[in-house]
Amino acid sequence: MRPGQDTCLEFIVFGGGYADAKLNEELGRCSHIGCDRYAAQWWLCAGVSLRIGLRVTAAGGHVFDDAWQEGVGDLSDGPGYNGGNEPYDSVWIYNPSAPAGRRFSQPGARTRTARLYHATALLTRDGDVFVGGTSNARHFKGSSSFSRTTLGVNEYRNEIYHPPYLFQGNRPRITMQPPTFITYGGSFDLGYGLSAAGNITGVVLQNAGAPTHNYAIGHRSQLLDFRATKSNATHCVLGVTSPAGPNHAPPGHYLLFLLRGDVYSRAAWVQLRKPLGQVRVETYFEQTRS
Repeated sequence: MRPGQDTCLEFIVFGGGYADAKLNEELGRCSHIGCDRYAAQWWLCAGVSLRIGLRVTAAGGHVFDDAWQEGVGDLSDGPGYNGGNEPYDSVWIYNPSAPAGRRFSQPGARTRTARLYHATALLTRDGDVFVGGTSNARHFKGSSSFSRTTLGVNEYRNEIYHPPYLFQGNRPRITMQPPTFITYGGSFDLGYGLSAAGNITGVVLQNAGAPTHNYAIGHRSQLLDFRATKSNATHCVLGVTSPAGPNHAPPGHYLLFLLRGDVYSRAAWVQLRKPLGQVRVETYFEQTRS
């Protein structure tokens, strides 16, 4: 979400549901649709075969996907088992800003731990991605050389995925921490440093993740307005404007990242809340709905 700009809502559909005669045909498709205009149409991402996968909204608008190629989400190993099979051993990255047909990529990092139904993923303060879990770690079929768990049906090993932007260099550093509490419609100062000349292109609030069943419906990235108040080639103090109200960003704890293009800083934790004396958030929502 960008300050001062309308939000374009977009739904993405990966595959289908329960097994039937058209399962393979439907699950071989991946489509998205913009729902903010009349006569909206679906766009098909040909050649992408994803089932229910891990989805982590990251600062800057990228989504990380890990998924499998066959089956759905059944947890049993009985004769009618149709659980996830053929898991991918490399992560998918979905970039909603890229042209249609070029939004999916695989950067090449590979894992030996299969991630299927009930796996989870979280963006961390360091800008990397924590990946854990799977409730079908024993019975799946896979052509890659995965390391199978020896601890029953569930997967208890965890991993950290380092996205490509962590290797680009000249990573921003927050040198003057933001306040612990930031308020709607307020402003605050934030200092940063770079190892070489460069510009900050974004200040982002990313809410704390809470995925379940491979999905985190509350993931939100909120870009903030900012301006340089003191600067030289590698160090600067930014004046940052908080979100206008709860309709832009619900109250709670957020990771605050600085962006230099696609390169993240290490984040700082902040808590977004109403100023003292402001109406209750519940009352605010009631007023905006009426």
